[in-house]
Amino acid sequence: MSFTNCSPYTRRVVRQQRNPNFFTAFDGFLNMDKVINEAFGTQKHTDNVAQVNISETDTHYSIAMAIPGFLKNEVNISLKENVLSISGEKTATNDTTEETNPSPKFIRQEFSYNKFSRTFHIPETVNVAGINAKHENGILTVNLPKVVKQKPTINHIEIA
Repeated sequence: MSFTNCSPYTRRVVRQQRNPNFFTAFDGFLNMDKVINEAFGTQKHTDNVAQVNISETDTHYSIAMAIPGFLKNEVNISLKENVLSISGEKTATNDTTEETNPSPKFIRQEFSYNKFSRTFHIPETVNVAGINAKHENGILTVNLPKVVKQKPTINHIEIA
């Protein structure tokens, strides 16, 4: 099927050739949100930045980080001089062999495999020895327990 465009100014019928690849016909529409975000600066977060929620209770701080698609062995957590670093890297690997499942030829590939890194300054009220983390359903949760403050004891002194 070919598309027909009739221009009222030239009174000619212009025939356009059929696009051999159906998916490339929509490239402009698929990237329109990126164009708008770049033009008007409405993009909330840049690429490669894991989004976090940080909360505090009386007993601990909690950092919840959205890292969908990352396995726990692809994420590194380290603490050095009261700076908590969380990073991860995901690379494109072919887990199957050519004999059992040949790798497909992609017509369009939009999955991206990249890395992220975030650092946080940890307050001195955190018990460093008690820091723990868990990874579940694409959310990494790091719990930072607070140092238990001992209440000052009041010693009653007798007056002689």
